[in-house]
Amino acid sequence: MKGHQPRTKQGTGQSFWAGRKRWVASALLLGALGCQSTGPDGRASQEASEILEQADRVFEAGAFQEAVELYKLASVAARTEKDEPRFVEAAAQVASSYSLLGQPQEGSSWLAQARDAEVDRDDPAFGRVLLASALRSRDAGDAAAAESKLLGLYEWSMEQGRHAWAMQASTMGSVVATPTARIAWCERGLQAARASEERAWIAAAYQSLGYAHEEAGDYETAVVELRKARDLTRAGTRERLRADWALAHNLRLAGRPDDAAEILLRAIPAAKAFHARGFAVRDAEWLGRCHEEWAEVLVGRGQWRNALRAFQSARQAYLLADIQDLAPRKWQEFEARIAQVKLMRVRARKAPEGQAQPQDR
Repeated sequence: MKGHQPRTKQGTGQSFWAGRKRWVASALLLGALGCQSTGPDGRASQEASEILEQADRVFEAGAFQEAVELYKLASVAARTEKDEPRFVEAAAQVASSYSLLGQPQEGSSWLAQARDAEVDRDDPAFGRVLLASALRSRDAGDAAAAESKLLGLYEWSMEQGRHAWAMQASTMGSVVATPTARIAWCERGLQAARASEERAWIAAAYQSLGYAHEEAGDYETAVVELRKARDLTRAGTRERLRADWALAHNLRLAGRPDDAAEILLRAIPAAKAFHARGFAVRDAEWLGRCHEEWAEVLVGRGQWRNALRAFQSARQAYLLADIQDLAPRKWQEFEARIAQVKLMRVRARKAPEGQAQPQDR
């Protein structure tokens, strides 16, 4: 669990093409890996717990169909061992996995069995059932019920000292909550992260809070929170690059393009270096993001030619990241923005004599 960071929401810190379901699934991993299964007498039911751990690792990788089969196998082992709490854990995770596969009805009977069983409030099975129940409410379109159950999971997790579970609940809560309630959920996540004393988790929580303020249009507060996240992130890492981008992005939105430029002029060479090492898709994406952000700074300065060059660099990086196939809407918006900037350049050139014109560089 050390160093594992919750993902942030789509459109900001997360990959362009990672949809809401994938983002929630990523948040679930904290909980899926954050518990230790123990039997009624305090000792692990060896076979059932081992299969549960294996299933959790598969679940973490996002292979939910394979996880379903492993959780079912764990449920059989738990029944054989007469370990009811471990059966409840497995059954609840079958239901959660089906939910994430978009097949909630397939998990209905499993969730019913998990709910019908009696488990101690201090057992991790209790939290697994809360999680599966919240997902079921979300699937049913009852956001209020889902949020209420997630609040229960958050409070239980904090009582139990299960800070990863609490962060998971807050992350999911921020998805189902209304925009006005989203900031409060992110603040809960920060409280859990601080309690964990995990530096990476605290940085991720500050980042999530910053994104929530960005979404609310409060860019100055977003800058404050994102700067805290950046300062907690180790220099020379991909995480630091992404934190730099997020801070620069919000500095520009807050009307501080020169401060954004100062960060971007360091971030772009770092992004190029990461991409040159491995040519990974995610590295190409972040290289594109940095170039695009720099292009927007140049647009604000009226440096049309250089801005369009930066947009072209971003375009090339995004093509390497397959954004045109994986995030067609983002690609269309990006292409439309380039066309818009080209038109702005033409209009600036045609401005009446005597009217101040930005320098076309």
